[in-house]
Amino acid sequence: RKCDLFNCSNCTRLLPFRGKAGTDHDPWEMSLDCFRKAVQSVAGWTGVVALFGGNPCSHSRFPEVCEILAELIPSQRQRGLWTNNLLKHGAVVAETFWPHGRFNLNVHSNPEAEAEMKRSLPGSRIVGQAASHHGPILLDYRDFNLTEDDWKLRREACDINQNWSAAIVQRHGEPVVYFCEVAAALDGVRGENHGLPAEPGWWEWAIERYADQITGCCDRGC
Repeated sequence: RKCDLFNCSNCTRLLPFRGKAGTDHDPWEMSLDCFRKAVQSVAGWTGVVALFGGNPCSHSRFPEVCEILAELIPSQRQRGLWTNNLLKHGAVVAETFWPHGRFNLNVHSNPEAEAEMKRSLPGSRIVGQAASHHGPILLDYRDFNLTEDDWKLRREACDINQNWSAAIVQRHGEPVVYFCEVAAALDGVRGENHGLPAEPGWWEWAIERYADQITGCCDRGC
């Protein structure tokens, strides 16, 4: 969750509400040992394994993170990077992810960041040259006068759950998984842990395994 930006409105990681110092429960950046375990847990997954944050390029040991990712995910087509600024890591990023990796590049109106991305990742789609827009997360269904039954129908059709990312985060030194990155962020704000151990094959578990995350995160203010 380390980032060079900490005040983005409606950040899906809720960084403005979590502070910069970090705790053992919610550290500022993932340890290399935890990261290795996290990537090992997705062995066999055929989709994209992406680094995101915050800004993963702000990790103090970002080149080593990339080495581990390349070691454990040999197919570059399965490696992804979600970032707003390469922070002078353009050469490392190009070696690890270019040209076949997947990117989500949003420069948040920073022309210097855009220029570095264009030099290092020519032809990539870069967004955020103008103001960036995210939908607000911290709006409770009751704020909209929805009944509990209405909410359950909308929750099950959630576009983030169906079309976006699960997440692996660090809690007390170990990797834990969430079926939704926003659920992980909500736990981070509250100092709670509804994460499940990042065991190999966790991505094949039925949604019922994540019931505590749904009630403990989704139903409490998403």
